[in-house]
Amino acid sequence: MESSSSTNNGSNAALPLQDIPTSEHYQVSYMHRSTVTHCCTSLRHGYVITGSTDGVVKFWKRVSTTATAGSNGGGAPPTSSAAAAGSGADGTNSRCLEFVKSYSSHVGPLLALCTSQPNGDSAVSIGWDGIIKFYDVATFDVSGMIRTKNNNNNSKCKKFRLGRHTVLMEREDVYLLVSTRAPTREEWKEDEYEKERLKQLKLQQQNDDSSDDDDGPRPASADEPKKKAKKEEDTNANNWVTPGSILLFSGTHLSAEPLRIITYHASPVTALSYNSKKQWVISGDISGVLEVWNVPSSSADDGSSSENGPLPFQSKFDTDLYALMKKKTYAIDIAVSDKHFAVYCSDRKVRLFSLTKGCKLVCIYDERLKVYDKMISNTSSAMGIDAIEYGKRAALEREMEDSYLLSGGVSSNAVTKQSISNINSTSEGSNHQHFHLTFDDTGNYLLLPTIVGVKVINIQTHRVTATAGEGDASAF
Repeated sequence: MESSSSTNNGSNAALPLQDIPTSEHYQVSYMHRSTVTHCCTSLRHGYVITGSTDGVVKFWKRVSTTATAGSNGGGAPPTSSAAAAGSGADGTNSRCLEFVKSYSSHVGPLLALCTSQPNGDSAVSIGWDGIIKFYDVATFDVSGMIRTKNNNNNSKCKKFRLGRHTVLMEREDVYLLVSTRAPTREEWKEDEYEKERLKQLKLQQQNDDSSDDDDGPRPASADEPKKKAKKEEDTNANNWVTPGSILLFSGTHLSAEPLRIITYHASPVTALSYNSKKQWVISGDISGVLEVWNVPSSSADDGSSSENGPLPFQSKFDTDLYALMKKKTYAIDIAVSDKHFAVYCSDRKVRLFSLTKGCKLVCIYDERLKVYDKMISNTSSAMGIDAIEYGKRAALEREMEDSYLLSGGVSSNAVTKQSISNINSTSEGSNHQHFHLTFDDTGNYLLLPTIVGVKVINIQTHRVTATAGEGDASAF
């Protein structure tokens, strides 16, 4: 079933929508000096955590507000630079976020920032500097740190590059799943140079050995063990994990060496999400492969865990998990609820899958620009914006496509199958931003950022029941 989410607002479902904002304008905080690229929340403790391209992580306290007469449907008013405060539609001041604490956590931009599931008691930030920092949300304090670059200098361990997709899980311990990213063009050139150097060194050693054999047998030298160790060290110097690997770290032991290296994907991972109720992980890579898998135990030798529930299918061939590969698209972001998961794809379509029906495709919401172009040409359209304003937003959408916000920041060569990361630590701030969609607490509404605002889609009726941020451009 294919449907456009740009339909007219349908009637509200039985479940209430009072927890979902419907303000025409969204709120902006001016407390970060650089571009804000990451944001996550902890509902249990009422904190909002944000991160920016200068490596700064800030904690904000969510303050409950009472809607006043004339306010925009309970929506949050614009903020000021002193704190997240501003004026409502009736001119009264209201404050919904208060600044708590700031950390200069990383040197350079952030790769990832998230809170733990399901309770949000912990948080983690990962930077381009190879540092992983854990936070205790209740006390808004740093609880631990892992320096992974020291591990990459150890020739006995597998080398890896931390990726932009993470899941922090609360189980018997706090565990972190983090993807590995593809090398940048500069890193790829360095790797190729290193491979060529090792190849030339090996050829030179072979030539030296053959010249020594011409002189007849000679006694064993005391340097032979050292040369053998040197060869092994040079071989391990380029011992990188396979593309698409997912690393499992412990948030308690804080070891720089991963507990496990999970290799379900053969291409770089572009999306990662977690169902805390069933303890399933849903991941997608740049080749269009979607995987639903159990989180392996840190102690099981076979990679399985008896604590995890059975997967929602017997065979992957009975599912629609190959739908993205058939359409030659891939996942940009994945949102998970108890019964469904939604995938925003690089072809600008949102695919809704059912977890209770064997990962079958339920519906497709078409968010391509040509759908809105057709709607704006129709005088009966209920988009609520005129042609001039739509032209501005459409130009901004095309600019977002030219950046790497809607492509996952990874490109792949169709011939060599070599994947290259188009984003590095010196890229502009907008290139480090992430596209996100999410379900509400009930799992019946999907919140989707679009050109006309943040749509609230009822996944039972497949209709838009509310829209937030209609009065602002599509810079979500």
